[in-house]
Amino acid sequence: MVAAVNREAQSIVVTLLGGALLRISLSDLFMRYVKEAMQPFLIASAIVLLVIGLYPVVSELLWPRKAVAGAADASELSAAGEGAATLVETGTAVHEGHGHEHGGPRIAWLLLLPVLAIFLVAPPALGSYAASRSSVAVPESTNSNLAALPEGEVPLTLVEYANRAVWDDGRTLQGRTLELTGFVTPATDGKSWFVTRMMMSCCAADASAVLVEVQGEPAPEKDTWVTVRGTYTTYAGAKEAGAAVIAAASVEQVDQPADPYEG
Repeated sequence: MVAAVNREAQSIVVTLLGGALLRISLSDLFMRYVKEAMQPFLIASAIVLLVIGLYPVVSELLWPRKAVAGAADASELSAAGEGAATLVETGTAVHEGHGHEHGGPRIAWLLLLPVLAIFLVAPPALGSYAASRSSVAVPESTNSNLAALPEGEVPLTLVEYANRAVWDDGRTLQGRTLELTGFVTPATDGKSWFVTRMMMSCCAADASAVLVEVQGEPAPEKDTWVTVRGTYTTYAGAKEAGAAVIAAASVEQVDQPADPYEG
């Protein structure tokens, strides 16, 4: 009985885990944890978990074990003799002989709690707390002749802006109206703030922060997603510190994009 309950609990947990993973993989939620290119692998993993979890249920429906169990009991009773058969009739021998227990380990159902948490509570993408404690990423450009930007107001990723500002001395940014989107991270000194995106190579565990200091506008509430429009600026020592800066003309609150990461 205990083994059967354990098998049932394991089957349910694996099935729910596979269902939770499939639900996340078929929505935008998975991009809070891994890069978009990982979606096919997540879906395949979810299907494998569902197959593993549902197999015991399907096999029981197609090939029930009742007849096999009955034959085994009959064989055991025949070997035990008439005395055992008498005890079986009173409802004691088989249960005592095999040590069966009713009920099973109820604590096993606690394994469902983390699975249910995935369904009910979707953890947010990494924000200002992680950014203030991660390494700051300004990838060094290997291209010494960056292309000119198109005409008009130009939306840039924070990685591209920081790259052009730090490693190209803002040559292609000067005199242009630029647009950056990210979340708000206050500076540790409380006097300035950054528009921020997290950049990941594979998953959220390896994410690092890309920050552009915003000058000329007060800081919105931390972790608020904003679009900053402004022009390139810098200050003495900024390049040596790997700091990118933008002089903001306006700051507009926006919704978090479906993919909150860069890279």
